[in-house]
Amino acid sequence: MKKLVLFIVVVLFFSACSRQKETNEIMYGFILYIAENKEKISLRMVNHEASFEIQRISRENGGNIFDENGKIIGGFIVPDNNKLLSIYRLNNDFEAIAWNYVITYGEGVPVGAHITKMRAVKSHLDENVVVIGIDLNSEGRDMLHEFTSNNIGETVAVVLEDKVISGIPVSMPLESGFRIVMHVVSEN
Repeated sequence: MKKLVLFIVVVLFFSACSRQKETNEIMYGFILYIAENKEKISLRMVNHEASFEIQRISRENGGNIFDENGKIIGGFIVPDNNKLLSIYRLNNDFEAIAWNYVITYGEGVPVGAHITKMRAVKSHLDENVVVIGIDLNSEGRDMLHEFTSNNIGETVAVVLEDKVISGIPVSMPLESGFRIVMHVVSEN
């Protein structure tokens, strides 16, 4: 009986180690992907009303929002100066997988060129979440502070190559940087 218990403990330990290694690889792969593409990161405001409507259409149509002619189902029209974007998650190969939709508006704030430091941590609450802290230089901090000061109570989309990779609820002006919270989708 003791040998069986010891065997089960060893198997569970190595299983946990394997899962930990996979999570670490995904986390470091994600931060490498962000670092290699950081100049392409911008911040855009989320149009909540239009986003809720497009997400409703998606839910009611099994994740699809387009009809056979490439038009949005139900005749929904993206408002002027707004942009329909997909929200992405990462798979185990660090490939972005479309997950949902959001509509953003206005000009994006190009903060990517102002990134000075990035650090990744795993969420202690969810092993499928990677959080990357982003620090900005003084010009980037000024841009971020002005942008978020003017948008208290709104949500900012973190956009990389026209893909929404995270969202930031703005409850107060951001001073020095922001976090990217990315969900990793296991393909097991």
